[in-house]
Amino acid sequence: PPPKTIQIYESIVKSFLSLDVKSFTTIINNEEEQLIADGNLGLVKQLFPLMQYRILKKISNVYEAIPLANLAKKLGISGGGDSGSDDPNGIKAVESFLLQTALRQKAHQESDLYSPLLESYIDFTIDSESSVVYFDEVGFENNVHGDDNGGTIDRNEREDLQAELSKRIALSMDLAKRITKMDIAAVSSAKYQAILARENPEESADKSGDGVKGKGGVSQSVII
Repeated sequence: PPPKTIQIYESIVKSFLSLDVKSFTTIINNEEEQLIADGNLGLVKQLFPLMQYRILKKISNVYEAIPLANLAKKLGISGGGDSGSDDPNGIKAVESFLLQTALRQKAHQESDLYSPLLESYIDFTIDSESSVVYFDEVGFENNVHGDDNGGTIDRNEREDLQAELSKRIALSMDLAKRITKMDIAAVSSAKYQAILARENPEESADKSGDGVKGKGGVSQSVII
């Protein structure tokens, strides 16, 4: 192939590996005729949803939540393109992409086929009212067919664990406060002070503000 053609495919590979959606789409648009002539336009376009999935997986590792409009931009998904469109920010389009992703992941779990790309899957929840997608833990399938939950904890189970952990933390903090109060009460009690005075008469006498002078001018504690 001519050097220019080689450069085109090198650029496509580089943009795919670097997850540069803008560069990838620009190359396809600018070099569409050459790709058609080579019979590779369809093949190259198949890389785009794979790139989007990789980008989504990367975002899910960084963010707990992201507005759908922002996600659409990062994935290179555009809507109607003008304010008169029913989807100017690509929100409906990115929702459709996420639903397709969920269906693809479910189909992969139930299939005998193996895909390295879908070995790690993304757990997410779409809040249509606020136009936000929330990412849960990114699970990894230890066994595609032998693990019902795919190696991850579902949302309800995770919330239960977090609630139980919060209760235990609250109980621990309460117990620590009780022990602190007991220590203060014990140290401040007259009985403890009397025992301390008997065991360390000289030290107790020095610290006491109620000391009186005994024989020889030695300070002694008065215990009532």
